[in-house]
Amino acid sequence: MAQFLGFFAWLFMEIAGFWCIAFLATVPFIWIPMWLNNTRKEKAGIVTAEDPRQILPNQEGISVLFKK
Repeated sequence: MAQFLGFFAWLFMEIAGFWCIAFLATVPFIWIPMWLNNTRKEKAGIVTAEDPRQILPNQEGISVLFKK
């Protein structure tokens, strides 16, 4: 029984390790160029941050039942 459970533990580690390596391998090729491109767009003023949402009592459709 211990050998059977050990096999499943090993199988889980192998599968998790494979996907971890596959995930981390995408970082330099996909994420870093995308991050640099977005940084360049922000500095050029093409992309800006969204305006923050209003606080809850000031939003449309919200009724304040109790206020200190």
